[in-house]
Amino acid sequence: MFSKDIKIIFFIIYIDAVEFSNFFNNQIKRLTTVLYNYQHNEKNDPINDPDKFVKIIEERDPTLTGFFDMLFQSMNPSSKNSITKENLKRKVMILCYQMASLRNKHVSSAKNQIALHMSNAGTSTSGINTLANLGFSSTYKTVSREKDEFLSNHKDEFLKYLKKKTISLIILFIDDYHDIHQSQNPKNENLSNVAHMATIMIYTPNIPPLPYISPLGEQVHNPMNVDVDLVTWALQLEYMSKLGISYNDQKSSWFCMADSSKFTEEETINCLTVHTYDPDLQIAHPEYKKLDLLKLFDFIPQELKSLDDYLQTIHHFINSPTLNDYLSENIIPVPADYPGQYYIRKAITLRRRYGDSSNIPEKILHLVPLLGPLHVSLYTRETTLKMYYQFFNIFYKEVFKKRKNLAMKPQPWMTDLLLYLTHSGWMIIRKIILRKFKNNKDIEYITFLDLFDNIIPACLSTIFRLWSIT
Repeated sequence: MFSKDIKIIFFIIYIDAVEFSNFFNNQIKRLTTVLYNYQHNEKNDPINDPDKFVKIIEERDPTLTGFFDMLFQSMNPSSKNSITKENLKRKVMILCYQMASLRNKHVSSAKNQIALHMSNAGTSTSGINTLANLGFSSTYKTVSREKDEFLSNHKDEFLKYLKKKTISLIILFIDDYHDIHQSQNPKNENLSNVAHMATIMIYTPNIPPLPYISPLGEQVHNPMNVDVDLVTWALQLEYMSKLGISYNDQKSSWFCMADSSKFTEEETINCLTVHTYDPDLQIAHPEYKKLDLLKLFDFIPQELKSLDDYLQTIHHFINSPTLNDYLSENIIPVPADYPGQYYIRKAITLRRRYGDSSNIPEKILHLVPLLGPLHVSLYTRETTLKMYYQFFNIFYKEVFKKRKNLAMKPQPWMTDLLLYLTHSGWMIIRKIILRKFKNNKDIEYITFLDLFDNIIPACLSTIFRLWSIT
């Protein structure tokens, strides 16, 4: 009798296992169908956001409602913190992609993205193929084929995008990129594989273009190039009278300038991470540093160390018929670092002075170089910390209770944080100090007063932050 009861129990368990197996098989089949249609038939990129992933699969097949949550709950999320839970959701999403690709090899977009990332990170051919054999990624041959297709289609896709944006302002970015990762023990006759590249990008905000000729018939560039009289007039009438007033005092009368020590938490995070491009920060605050309107034009071998280097890079950009038509009527601002704006400005001056004999294209006059506010902000902060390193080193060790000295060139976020903390502390005691010392001429007092009341608040000025993110 006991043996019969055991058989019945095992039979019930078997039936439940078969039912669950059929249920799980049906869910994976439906999930595979949804992803196949979304990626293979509709040619969409794989979804990277777990919440969006769940929304799409459940909207397209309501039978899948709760399936993702069932997988997620099986990973014991209740014992994990909020950050780990978010990472766990992404891993469960990758698991769904993997199961769908095992059922249908054409559901491979996620595996292709993984293989492409590994290839860009420098993973060897055998390493990528090993991951492919484990079912985690596509093969190296597939990645190589996709790269070739991407490169062949990029120019056409860029021109299509550009034609849509000719009614908007176009901003050009030219910057250098140096790949300095090299083998310490070269295996061939090349002693170095360092690559010097030039990145050419455009930014297209949704604002009207700027005409080359103003409504008053004036060109964008001053006919005198550098107008000494105009500069002298501006210095004497606009700025000399203000040099005796501290930056903090002047800023208090600017209605558009807020005190950084009184920012909200979100504004403070934004201000302190202007020069930070950590991917973890992007995940935590995806609303910052979006690149929706930024498009890569080309990535070419170029050192960008001379006027000829910049002219070759610019010629490569303005040679497009669409851009030629745009430049015939409009200008293109070019925010750049110091060498970038210097060489482009030099090319404009040579073209204006010598004309066609300079061998510089006429369209160079339709570019307007300027020292990018991002670079101004970054260089100002780095220089300030370098010049007053002894003070910031003591301040760093006292605030963070460190024995080790502050790095001579700390990470940008640390530089921003030290400046912000110094400014916030100064604003608390500023009135007391000024009332106590009044017009004291002691050199040490004047030095620190200039640092706290002029240099640091200028570094943290909101205008740099706004221009840098725009």
